[in-house]
Amino acid sequence: MKSSLKKQNVDMYKSKRANIVLFISVLWLFSMISTSIISWSKQNDNSRSIMRQSLDHSQYQTDQIYARIEQLSRRIIRHQDIAAWLYSREDTSESRTNLIRLLSSYAAASEDLVGSIGIFNSYFEQYLTSSGSQPVSSLGNPVGIDQFSMRPREIVVPAQSSGQYQSESFKRILTFYTRVDENPQRTNQGMLIVNIDEDIWDGPNQQHIDFSEYYLLNNEGIVLSSSDQDRYITDLSFDSDFADFFQAFTMSKLDNSKFENSQILKIGNKSYLLVWTASEDTELVSLLTLPVSRIVVQALASALPWFFLITAIHALSLLIVIRIFRSYNEPVQRMIRYMSPGMLEQAANSNDNAYSADFSLIQSALLYGEKTGQVAEEKHLIDLLEGRSTLFRSTETIMPQEIKSAPWILIVCRFDDFSRLSADHRQDLSSYSFMIINVTQELLNAVGSCRGISTAENEMVFIYCPTQELLNNSQSATIDSRINSSLQEAQQYLRQYFGFTVTYIWTDPIHNTNKFVTDIEIARRAFSIRYIEGEALRLNAVQAQQAARRIRYPSSAEKHILEAINLKQADKLEAGLDLFVGSLSEGFTPRALDYINQLILVVFKQVEHTVELQENDFEIYVNTGKRIALLNNLDDIRNELLTFCEYLMSISYEQSRDMLQQKHDQLINDIRNYLADNIQDFDLSLESTADRFQLSAGYLGKLFKSATGVNFSHYLIDLRLNEAAKLLIETSLPAKAICEKIGMTNVTYFSTLFKKHMGLSPIRYREKIQKDSPGST
Repeated sequence: MKSSLKKQNVDMYKSKRANIVLFISVLWLFSMISTSIISWSKQNDNSRSIMRQSLDHSQYQTDQIYARIEQLSRRIIRHQDIAAWLYSREDTSESRTNLIRLLSSYAAASEDLVGSIGIFNSYFEQYLTSSGSQPVSSLGNPVGIDQFSMRPREIVVPAQSSGQYQSESFKRILTFYTRVDENPQRTNQGMLIVNIDEDIWDGPNQQHIDFSEYYLLNNEGIVLSSSDQDRYITDLSFDSDFADFFQAFTMSKLDNSKFENSQILKIGNKSYLLVWTASEDTELVSLLTLPVSRIVVQALASALPWFFLITAIHALSLLIVIRIFRSYNEPVQRMIRYMSPGMLEQAANSNDNAYSADFSLIQSALLYGEKTGQVAEEKHLIDLLEGRSTLFRSTETIMPQEIKSAPWILIVCRFDDFSRLSADHRQDLSSYSFMIINVTQELLNAVGSCRGISTAENEMVFIYCPTQELLNNSQSATIDSRINSSLQEAQQYLRQYFGFTVTYIWTDPIHNTNKFVTDIEIARRAFSIRYIEGEALRLNAVQAQQAARRIRYPSSAEKHILEAINLKQADKLEAGLDLFVGSLSEGFTPRALDYINQLILVVFKQVEHTVELQENDFEIYVNTGKRIALLNNLDDIRNELLTFCEYLMSISYEQSRDMLQQKHDQLINDIRNYLADNIQDFDLSLESTADRFQLSAGYLGKLFKSATGVNFSHYLIDLRLNEAAKLLIETSLPAKAICEKIGMTNVTYFSTLFKKHMGLSPIRYREKIQKDSPGST
């Protein structure tokens, strides 16, 4: 009885002490959370305020530079000599020299801003710049379709050593494109290019808040400039952590109902504070990103003194209360005791409830511990693959540690045609993964030890350790051969009994924990090689490295495709698509699908600028991207792109032809009015009229005859002689005065021309009209 009362007393003491500790802990936790929230709120508001002030300064500088470039570009493109060369079909060294000299003078006048100025005529396939003639490859192909636009570029900057090129690097520039008004199809003929170094822009070079990154975007979500110098500028728009957010600007057109001027954005396991400002004049967006972790660190640093004070107060309170209760209760008894196997056996056969309860508890713990060990092992391996530490350290990054046991080889396995498999057999995917792991482990265990884990819905990773016999051979070819034969047998088994195929890619032997992350990333990237090679592949480490050769976006092929759609040339369209797909097949890029989606978007936007699309056209655009995402073969992707481009080209043909005809009719009507209003001008001619409307004389002559059916010169003569006949009837002016009023200087030539046109000389014509008119004598 005494023992039972003592046990009840101890239990009561423990319960009360636990309640006191829990209560004070809750108070402490509430105080800490409240302090953290207040500190976070203050630090967040302070960071936003500093970032807005910094952006306002950058946006002002950006608007100033943009306005200067636009003003300079429009002044240059209106120059008579430059406008004539843009539509010329003849190019001489003398004209090039004069134009280069002219462009150099413009560049020198703005040397604080402009890197180079060039003009582009697609007929010659070259640039004329302020530094001389340059091929298209040196400055990049012109892009875009707006009359005045800007795009980022990266050009090769060669480095010289001993008179020979030893290496080369890329330099960021911003290119402004200005097209003349009379370019209805927005082709690349008749274009002025102004290049400035990215260093001119204040945004990337300004000292913003620490750990922040600056981005300058246009209203299409394209990154024009950035303080991120470690990436290609052309990749930031579609392959950066913020690519989806940039494209959201394109879809929403900065709709204030959806976007404020700041936002917390979560990307993966990281969060960022984004603050931006948009210019109403240029429609450019200046944006700063700051990791939220930096704000948290600063907030915690400012709250740290309060944390110490709160902790000290609560710890003192807890100590006082515990000492009060300790005087009324016995010390806490030991709750866990060592039990030998004999005692366990005695407890199992005993009728004592206490012994039976202890035995049941220990037995459950042992069974649960076995399952926990398996889960912990898988968790440890997954942490190694993802580059995280499983220990409590100051950082989550794995410290470099040599593997003291035998080296490991990572084998990554994925389903082929996973989209179809998940659609048809969604409920069986977990069973399929389990079967793949069992079959592969069984076959690899014959030549070593293997442990397989499922790391994603469409990924299994096997950690394989070869036998000592294979390791002693010290020839990687032997190990690769044994792995390859085992995996080939696994593929055959899965295809025969389950009807699906898988692809295996494995790494070199790993001796260091850091290699887990780098090698498995190479293996994962190499899975995109199936766009080229097909399915059911087995690639070793060397083949995976070769497949991981990166390629850049084929902008030259994009230019050919856009021009083909503009000109409605099906053969040129197919050639451009072949060039685009061929560029993707030359190597591997983790952005292959992004590049394809970028091409679809550019083509759709170009057609959208020239014709009025319907709602079902947008649905076709979206569905095309979805279908391509499900394809695993470049030939199928090429055919899907061809179908999409041909559809857009067909619906734009009729509309663009009608719009072009309307524009030509309006132009001819304006020219006719201009000739009638300036009939007295002695210098009125085809050339002067072409200069007035900023057209080449040859182009204007062909366009005028096509619209009116007569030559320009014949039309002008008829117009002048008809005006002369009118003056002869309505006035009594002499022939010489009438000759001057219709813009002719030689009265004899006028009389001869008038007689040939009217059948009578001017004097006879007047006399005949007066004689034939009513009331004449």
